[in-house]
Amino acid sequence: MLLLIGLLAAGVYANSLKNGFAFDDVAIVENNTHVLDLDWVGIWTDNYWPKANGINPDSLYRPLTLWTYLANQAITPGIAGAFHATNVLLHALVTVLASILAWRLIGNRWAAVLTGVLFAVHPLHTEAVANTVGRAEILAALWSVLAMLVYLPQRPLIEERTPEPRRYWHGIVVAACFLAAMLSKESPATLIPGIVLIDCWRAARRTDRSFRVLIRWFASQALRYYLPLVAAFAIYLPLRIHASGLMTDIRLTHPIVNPLVDATIAERIVTPFMLFAKYVSLTFWPAHLSADYSMPSFPPTGNVLQPLAALGILSCLLGLIVSIKAWRKLPQIALVLCLLMASYGLVANVIRIGTIFGERLFYWPSAFVLMLAAWALVSIFQQLRQAQLRAVAGLTGLLLVTAIGLMCRKTWIRNTDWESNITLAVATGRDNPMSGKACSWAGSALVTTRRPEFEEFGLMLIKRAIELAPDYASARWELAKYYGFHNDIGDSITALSEVARIDGGSRLTCAAVEALLKQLRETDPKTYMPVLESYQHDHAEDEAAYFALALGYHAQKKYDLAEQNAIKAVELGRKRNRAGVLDRFDEAGAEWAQIRFDKGDLAGGVDTMRHYAFNMCNSTDAHCRFAELLISLDPAKFPEALKEAELNLAIAHKIDPTNERVRELRGRISVIAASETGLASAASLKSLMAQLRGGQGGMP
Repeated sequence: MLLLIGLLAAGVYANSLKNGFAFDDVAIVENNTHVLDLDWVGIWTDNYWPKANGINPDSLYRPLTLWTYLANQAITPGIAGAFHATNVLLHALVTVLASILAWRLIGNRWAAVLTGVLFAVHPLHTEAVANTVGRAEILAALWSVLAMLVYLPQRPLIEERTPEPRRYWHGIVVAACFLAAMLSKESPATLIPGIVLIDCWRAARRTDRSFRVLIRWFASQALRYYLPLVAAFAIYLPLRIHASGLMTDIRLTHPIVNPLVDATIAERIVTPFMLFAKYVSLTFWPAHLSADYSMPSFPPTGNVLQPLAALGILSCLLGLIVSIKAWRKLPQIALVLCLLMASYGLVANVIRIGTIFGERLFYWPSAFVLMLAAWALVSIFQQLRQAQLRAVAGLTGLLLVTAIGLMCRKTWIRNTDWESNITLAVATGRDNPMSGKACSWAGSALVTTRRPEFEEFGLMLIKRAIELAPDYASARWELAKYYGFHNDIGDSITALSEVARIDGGSRLTCAAVEALLKQLRETDPKTYMPVLESYQHDHAEDEAAYFALALGYHAQKKYDLAEQNAIKAVELGRKRNRAGVLDRFDEAGAEWAQIRFDKGDLAGGVDTMRHYAFNMCNSTDAHCRFAELLISLDPAKFPEALKEAELNLAIAHKIDPTNERVRELRGRISVIAASETGLASAASLKSLMAQLRGGQGGMP
């Protein structure tokens, strides 16, 4: 039976073997230097996503998951089907083990079989299985279920009256599985409280529950299991901190991806219940699924009367009531519910993570929901048969088989969404047109195809993203690139000006403004100035419009007009107050400084750029940008320039110790300093020789 369940799990994902690499697959397989260079050693001491082009990645530490990618790459380099086949086989293995775990926890073989069948075919798991980067979820679930199976007795837990003592090495095996799960993904940290909950459940059902016996037993469990588990976590924690830090700086997470970064206390409390209700509802009714649930499609809430939030709270209360009422006859309900909540812990966003919601995140917790569902269905079917209601029982069985068939069909169809970037983009834009992030990414993927049938839809999605999330720089960045590619340089400038206002100080923004200015100098102003002037006329109070004009005049060397518009942009930025934060429009300040430099006002340019660097105190690129300008100055006229440049580079190094641009600029300072020392030495030698000649009179 277990073999058939495994084959079913593999069979329903067979068509995913034809998929290529889509979205994050490309980043992890084709662009990740760890994988490309087969860095077997470096993956244990580095971040999951290596830093690229000065961009700090999410703080993730998943070396075991990376190791499997390296193994795929070493055996079948670049073959997408092999990467997907590994995911499918791992999912089949998790399915079989989940079925065994259900039998150990519930004690009903048919419920265990149905759990395996539902877990095998459920379309909620498609994102984790059909998407190569979903392997982290599968591996974390695999090692978690192995840890629990090793820990639990070999028979159903309900049959246990007095726990049998085990050897101490047994706890080391459990801890090793737990460590492997943590090295695959962070979420299995909740396995420790899960095992403690199992022991509490076992203690409550012991025949001998005297205080002394329980204390002795828990002490024994602590030595055998809890201590090795804590030791495994103590091994993992410093490895993670050394490689990528403890957690991602939540300030780096955009509110459109996880709006809980700016949530109120009420929203932080209520939203996890809403998320739980959404996960459970998708488990029981997976009719409408999406690869993305970003804002504003799924906003947080502090209102307990919001339908999903109320449903989540009522579900938790109902679970508590059922656990208490059924404790004597069906105590397994309480245990499975406790394990469900433990596994949901990190997904719940009580500790804020990099996204508010994701189907792949519920891969492991869904196993416990499906256990309860399978158990309920089998119990209903058996009671109907016992009541001699065979026709009703048969109809129930037929409906269940039909539901499983529909889930197989849904999963089979949804696998094709991850066939390529194009199919995923079309599906994402179709499934969640209310998500700013989804529309932005899908639109950018479609417009880069350069195929008219997709470009029009892609451009519509990008504009939709800007409409949904006006302050999401990524969408405006994609719009600027689209117009630039189609030589609509005026529209490209206006879009990029909005990016500069929203995302000042970032490397992409600085590089884009510099590149655009260079392109404008080589372009006839008649092709872009009418657009810029029209845009400014229609947006008279928009600082980005004046910034765009400043760029246009700067490129034409009309420095006075350029400076006037840059100053106007800065002034409007100072007046804009959003959510209590003063928006200075810092990139307009940097443009003003550059204009002053180019018109010959070096001292004024230095002062303005110094102000820019001060405002952008947490931007490595802003300090590097200022340092580079200081290095270009004449040391004779600005004797303190190199010292100030070194000071800015020291600040940049503190922000980002591995930044290559910092090292490059420091090297240039060293060369200049060495050159000045050499010139001084040569001048001293020449002076000495002149003195010697003068002192020796007529000697030749």
